[in-house]
Amino acid sequence: MTHPSNPPVRIDVAARTATLDDRPVTLSRTDLDVLICLAERPGCVLTRQEISREVWEPRGRTASPKLVDVYVGRIRRALGGIAIGSIYIQTEYDHGFRAKAGMVELVDDGGRHTCHGLEEMRARMEAAEAAVARMRTLLDSFPPSSTFVTNGTQQRWLAVLEGTSPDLGKRS
Repeated sequence: MTHPSNPPVRIDVAARTATLDDRPVTLSRTDLDVLICLAERPGCVLTRQEISREVWEPRGRTASPKLVDVYVGRIRRALGGIAIGSIYIQTEYDHGFRAKAGMVELVDDGGRHTCHGLEEMRARMEAAEAAVARMRTLLDSFPPSSTFVTNGTQQRWLAVLEGTSPDLGKRS
């Protein structure tokens, strides 16, 4: 959900333009590539190395973590200053940056852009759900007289799969 005073940034990937409140945002080619890289994975933290790999390596170059910081700062200034720009691109201290979900949108030819980051995330979720289903089937296959069932291990694992285990989140 966006606040009326902070409209989302819209990036037209095909036209290679960005707009904020229907006004063009002046960005260099690399600025736009960094913004697209972040926008493809809204809400996900990307490390400086990941951004460097996706933006600079296809050009046969590398970027230091500091250079990535410089470009993020340039994008924030173009979006209205460091304070305002930080609403759109957030810093995750000691990790990297994220485009705030709902505040940076990719569009292509006037429609929603299907970004590979989202498709990858959906594929991983489907794989995880399939793995949970296989684990549940395996747990349910133990005979009631087995030690696995009688000592409560099966119930603890089922609670973990359902997210109701009191042990979730504890570190050993």
